[in-house]
Amino acid sequence: MNTQEIQAVGALCVLAAMADGEMREREREHVRTAFEGLGEGEEARALAAAYRRTMLGQTSVEQEARAITTPQVRRYACEMAGAVGDANGHHGEAETKFLEGLRVALGLDAEESAALV
Repeated sequence: MNTQEIQAVGALCVLAAMADGEMREREREHVRTAFEGLGEGEEARALAAAYRRTMLGQTSVEQEARAITTPQVRRYACEMAGAVGDANGHHGEAETKFLEGLRVALGLDAEESAALV
């Protein structure tokens, strides 16, 4: 993954956590865990920028999906966002709607997306 894709995946995870209007601690932990080990380098700074941009409402699912150029990272983004959305043990209506929009924005088919989340 390049820095742009790391930032996009991070933003999509935050958007998934906020799909129901608030980010709960378990969702926050899943976002944090998804990117542990990146250290203090360029990737960590990119994630911090993605988090800030997302929390300030300066991005969208569609914008972040366009930043991901490879099929492997598109699938990874879907899987990571699904894990964040499921942090509470289930996908509620808001998370389900978010994940469907993400699937469409990433250009994944329904069957492939269902296997990832």
